[in-house]
Amino acid sequence: MLPLNAKLRRLCILIIESSFWKLLIIMCVFASSFLLTLTDPLSTPQLQPVSPFRDRVELASKSFTILFLFEAVLEIIAHGLIFGKNAYLLSFWNILDAFILSVGMLEFVSSSGANLLALRALRVLRPLRAIKRFVWLKSCVEVLLQSFSDVLNTLFIVSFICLVASIAGVQLFAGVFRNRCYSIEDGVIMNGFICQSAAASYMPSPAQCPSGYGETSIPTLDLPH
Repeated sequence: MLPLNAKLRRLCILIIESSFWKLLIIMCVFASSFLLTLTDPLSTPQLQPVSPFRDRVELASKSFTILFLFEAVLEIIAHGLIFGKNAYLLSFWNILDAFILSVGMLEFVSSSGANLLALRALRVLRPLRAIKRFVWLKSCVEVLLQSFSDVLNTLFIVSFICLVASIAGVQLFAGVFRNRCYSIEDGVIMNGFICQSAAASYMPSPAQCPSGYGETSIPTLDLPH
C-alpha cells in the first residue's frame, strides 16, 4: 500500500471522495442495469450474425465494465487491497462488487461455450451495485442479514403449526368433505346419498353428480338444512 502522503494515493482519494464521481458511478450503475432490459436473448451471433443494435449494447456494456474496473483500481490504490483500516477486500460490499465486475469481464470473452453463457447470466446481479452507494439501502440489507436466523426460527414455528393443523384436519374429517355435489344455483352442498350409491358418504370416482349440480373439492361443512 502506498504511503498516505503519496501523490498518486492522495489523487485517488480525492477522486473517489468527490460528489461528482459518486454521482457519476450511481448513474452508470443504473444505466448498466437498464442495458440488461435491452438485451434480446434470441439475438446471438449464431442466429443473427449481423446486428448493429446488439453491437451497440455490447459496446456500452463493455464501456461500463471498464469504468467500474477503473473505479475498483482507484479504491484499491486509495485504501489498499488487504492491509489497512478501509482495505478493499475487508468490505463485503466491495467483494460483491469485485465478483460482479469479474462476471462483467466475461463480456470480453467469446460466449460460445454453454458454461460461459451460464456465467454471463449472472449479469442480473448488476443492480446490486446500487446497495453499496446508498447508505440507507445498505443498512436495510445488513439488518435483514442480521435477522436471518430469527426469520428462519419463525418460519420453522409457522411450518410446525401448519403441520399440526394439517394432521388434525386429516384425523377429524378424513376426507368426508372432499368431492361433494353442490347446487350450481345456490351452492348448497347436497347429502352424500345422492352420489351414485344410496349409502355413499362421498363422491366416488368418476364423479356422477345429478343434472344441475357440480363437483367441489373444497373442504366444506355439510350443515343440516
